[in-house]
Amino acid sequence: MKFSTRSLAVVCALTAVVATLGAQERDRSTIPDKYKWNLADIYPSDAAWRGAKDALAAELPTLGKFKGRLMSSPATLADALDTLSSKSKEFRRLNTYAGLLSDEDTRDSAHLGMKQEMQQLSARLGSESSFINPEILKAGKAQIDKFVAAEPRLAP
Repeated sequence: MKFSTRSLAVVCALTAVVATLGAQERDRSTIPDKYKWNLADIYPSDAAWRGAKDALAAELPTLGKFKGRLMSSPATLADALDTLSSKSKEFRRLNTYAGLLSDEDTRDSAHLGMKQEMQQLSARLGSESSFINPEILKAGKAQIDKFVAAEPRLAP
């Protein structure tokens, strides 16, 4: 069966109209709240998120105080791991907010920028804590076992 150029144009136009009519609503203000996630449970506003993100970024260099002395005592190792855990938990909270906010409307460049900022912060967190695993591995199993026995915070 052979289609004329005019027939093909009509089919394409009808396809475009049907696709447009079936497209999802893009204006979030018209969507009932019961169908939206409540990001205020994570941070009450973008400004609160920004404050928490800036605070975490400023705190990341504190991990460096453990570099080279991580295995000096069981308490030092536990303090370092507690600090890393705390920073990682706050990072995940910040990242979740930025990611979900960006996913709400992928056309919003400000929210996409927040998500990209978290990618940069992730790299900084990894860089600031990069000494931890090598220092633990270098200590060896026997020393780790002694530290775990001596410091209850290391048991988990």
